[in-house]
Amino acid sequence: MMTLIQQREDSGYPTEYLLARIRGRRAVFFSGWEEILFHADPSEYLLKTQYGEFIEKYAVHGVWMKLLNEFQWAYSQMSKDMKHVFYPFFSLSELQTLFACFRFKSVRGAGTEIEKLLSFSLLSDTIKNILMLTPDLSAAVESFEKKVLPPRGRTGSLSDTLSKEGLAGVEQRLTALFFEHLNNEKLHPVLKCFFTFLTDAINIMSLYKCFRWNIETAPPMISGGDIRRTAARKLMQDRDMTALSRLTEKLTGIRIEDDRTSQIENALLSGLTKRIRAASRDNTDVGFILEYLWEIYVEVQNLSIILRGRDIEKDILREELTGL
Repeated sequence: MMTLIQQREDSGYPTEYLLARIRGRRAVFFSGWEEILFHADPSEYLLKTQYGEFIEKYAVHGVWMKLLNEFQWAYSQMSKDMKHVFYPFFSLSELQTLFACFRFKSVRGAGTEIEKLLSFSLLSDTIKNILMLTPDLSAAVESFEKKVLPPRGRTGSLSDTLSKEGLAGVEQRLTALFFEHLNNEKLHPVLKCFFTFLTDAINIMSLYKCFRWNIETAPPMISGGDIRRTAARKLMQDRDMTALSRLTEKLTGIRIEDDRTSQIENALLSGLTKRIRAASRDNTDVGFILEYLWEIYVEVQNLSIILRGRDIEKDILREELTGL
């Protein structure tokens, strides 16, 4: 797997202790959804919650800083064995941090924003140095490829991808490489279930966007899911949105009322949440920890949607939220 995050060898704490700490932290999960949704200033509302210090310091980006801080805390508390189990999960999370920093890197004078983001990040020191010290996005991408990607991951230049397909192409390629490397790892069964479903969800969304926006070129399919490539090629050939909705319903157990982006995304996220909760019941240690980390992520995503959509009609905004 690509070495994205810090390789910490400290022993942390026994898992039973970590589970007890998590139970206490779950007690303060956000619950005031109606209040914040209809509040005149959602940022002001959050100042009175566990997100307050992060909102005060980082404005609307504070909810994501809080998420990274919570993940950093959880990783530091884990035993060596549990760190190994969750290494792929935190690596995926930090892949998104890397992409955010790349986007900041494309904007002149955004070094301060990168520094803020990295202060809560689990990214390795090598990657942090690349992001902080390279002069621009092009140099950062080139340095990342040389210093971080394993030789067998360098099929074609990332710099060429950047020049031809832009940053979106770089993100797409690195995501595909991450999942490709993941397929060669022996994952804990709970994490295996998580990543298998997530792979299918990403592929479904890629097909959906292709149909929705009339993109002629077939999107690259990430390997490792349960949806067969032949089935994906058939969907792409037929461009059958109804069949894609049925596939989503089969995967998630959730009826798709229409083919809006929010409906598909919410169904997939809710379906993944159901899988994780089932894993939590069946595997009280790893499943419970994964459920905690995932529910924080969903909570922060919902809060971010509310903060960015304060001028959108509330009933429409509510439909964008997951699990409410």
